[in-house]
Amino acid sequence: MSKKFDASKQTRTLDGWLQMPKKHKPNGYDSKPTAHSPAAPSASSGYKASAASTAAACSSSSSSSSAVAAPQCTSPGNSLSPQSPAQSHSLLPKHSNSLFPKPPVPSVARPSPKAAGDKRQGGYSCPVGKGYEMWDDFHVKLPCSSKNVNYTRSGAVSGPKWSLIVQQMRRPIANTRELEDVLYQINPAYRGKWEFNGLRGFLEGLANPTELRDFFTTTLPYLQRLVLKTPELFPEPIRLLSAGRGGDVVLTQLQVACLVANAFFCTYPRRNQKGKTGEYSRYPSINFVDLFKTQTSSALERSTCSRSQEGKLRCLLHYLHIQATSQPHQKVLYRRVVTPSPNWVDSQKRLCNLRCHVKGCIEDADYRSVHVDFANKFIGGGIVGRGCVQEEILFALCPELIASRLFTEHLGDQEAMIFVGARRYSQYRGYSATFQYTAPYDETAPVDSNGFHEKMVVAIDAKDFSEPGLTSGDQYHMDCIAREMGKAHGGLKAARDLQKRSVVATGHWGCGAFKGDRELKAIIQLMAASEAGYESIDYFTFGDEPLADQLQRVHKLFRNADIRVGRLYNMLTEVYFAQNVEDPPFSVLQYLHEYVQGWACPVNTKGQSM
Repeated sequence: MSKKFDASKQTRTLDGWLQMPKKHKPNGYDSKPTAHSPAAPSASSGYKASAASTAAACSSSSSSSSAVAAPQCTSPGNSLSPQSPAQSHSLLPKHSNSLFPKPPVPSVARPSPKAAGDKRQGGYSCPVGKGYEMWDDFHVKLPCSSKNVNYTRSGAVSGPKWSLIVQQMRRPIANTRELEDVLYQINPAYRGKWEFNGLRGFLEGLANPTELRDFFTTTLPYLQRLVLKTPELFPEPIRLLSAGRGGDVVLTQLQVACLVANAFFCTYPRRNQKGKTGEYSRYPSINFVDLFKTQTSSALERSTCSRSQEGKLRCLLHYLHIQATSQPHQKVLYRRVVTPSPNWVDSQKRLCNLRCHVKGCIEDADYRSVHVDFANKFIGGGIVGRGCVQEEILFALCPELIASRLFTEHLGDQEAMIFVGARRYSQYRGYSATFQYTAPYDETAPVDSNGFHEKMVVAIDAKDFSEPGLTSGDQYHMDCIAREMGKAHGGLKAARDLQKRSVVATGHWGCGAFKGDRELKAIIQLMAASEAGYESIDYFTFGDEPLADQLQRVHKLFRNADIRVGRLYNMLTEVYFAQNVEDPPFSVLQYLHEYVQGWACPVNTKGQSM
């Protein structure tokens, strides 16, 4: 069983930091090295004490080389045991000694047991307190590891890459050209292959003088200092949340900002390879190179930076500026869950309440509800690329979610991600190509006693019926319906097991580029939330008033006829045949309405429904 680490006993100093000339040291990094104890607290020591010491470490990190909480990683297997509810949606029950199930193996000494046929490499043991040195297939490979080396054109090792990164992080950056040169110096193999015209178009053509001054005098130097602090901030390795296994990663906001800063400077090794043969082909991209390149598709665009790209960059830089000018104290939970599907056929669960909203959007829903992320199986979708729909907008508004792309393998059919504590920083308007940052956002979600913002997001990826070999008509097959129901239920059930929330905020899940049927997806989510034990759904139709009215009418009919989840599931088995014989356009809601009326309504002597 892996030990829990007390943040107060995990004081680390960056090797060679004290020998650095003082003029290169950020303010507050002149403290002497402190001897640390490798001893870990016993399993009986409460998580709350560790949480308190973590918060204390974060609050003092901006002024001294103080203790830093290790990222907490667990791997509880294929499912997560239900957690007892806490008051005010607190993440940790007061009577519990631990928030997360203990991992089956230590996170440092040796890799996780290999599954049958698993060809991943492991076994490299790193010194205590130097988790950033971990270099295997079970943990994040950080840029500060001594295993991260430079190669000459002939393939020979030319030295550790971290020395090069440190050198570039210590040089002043006064303009866009110098910033681009730093990115090329860190990634010399891509000079002439990468271009940063999107970032240049934003900084030189779209950013106002105040934004430019803040970026080059405050935000960018802070990002450089954060990258230099990577070894100190990660005394323990970050476990990869790999496919088929549930697990958690808990990070402080300072650690998250450090990971995002490394992504900004494109420092992550092995993460620039494209195609299915790359080492991390099953993981989302993390380095920001695609966010910085030209994304315009027309010569009529006013800049080499597209409008949606401009919006995402403004959101990101606003978040980073907030981190540079404040002291982040809270934490963020990233949880991967694997949940089997229930027995739908025999379910006797009653349908939960349904409230349709024509105006508004999911991210504006009450913080006490579970917000649904219409995810890509590669978490975050195109947030660091061209994408700018529901998930990408959510990640732009809450950039702490971006860190999950570093360690989350793509999601399987029975898997979902849960995020707790990711704060929202920006307001916006528009969608897709018209997306724009408008103003800062004042987060209203309170912070619980364990240092988490009381905000929960569940990421579930719908089946993509735009893929080759699939058509939009395939979604009415029962195997596809069952897949979507299992996916939605798995994420929502795990979220409710973690915190006993009663409301789900959702909308047209998988109904844009993935070609999902809005009516069918609404019914699927209604059933999944009901089976998972929620009391109500806040369903946002994004201006579609006819759909909102029809959903409310059909839902009322279901409730009056006492239609249970199992009965509704059996009704859906006939949808595929119905949509094949009826003239288009086929309406799932109309079909179900007529089905229930014919089944539940009394009939007079003339054979007409009364």
